[in-house]
Amino acid sequence: MIANIRARWGEQIKKRRLDAGLSQMEVAARAGIDKSWLSKIERGETGARGIGDEVRMGIAAALGCRVEDAFPYPDTAEETEPCRNAASATGAGPFRTRATTAGTRSPARSAGRAVSGRAGSRASE
Repeated sequence: MIANIRARWGEQIKKRRLDAGLSQMEVAARAGIDKSWLSKIERGETGARGIGDEVRMGIAAALGCRVEDAFPYPDTAEETEPCRNAASATGAGPFRTRATTAGTRSPARSAGRAVSGRAGSRASE
């Protein structure tokens, strides 16, 4: 899904750039990024690095549009995929976390130490 969103963003950026009659060099200069980075964005090849908020804002400003228009997100349930880790996120899957109370430490960190009411303090201090 991420690749699909990035490909859609790239298509949208290129379309808006061409409609405005701007070159990649002009948009990149206005956005404060390198031309090669803009080219990768337009091809949807940003990889794990992604596109930061400042870059998105700069590109949108360079194209004279809103960030939401240049970088649209899916708006319908049909366009999205379910979260692969939904079961673990809700506690239904094999990964669970142990609930702790404020001021306590995990067993590994508190072994051999008395824990007072203040987080991070030791009884011997």
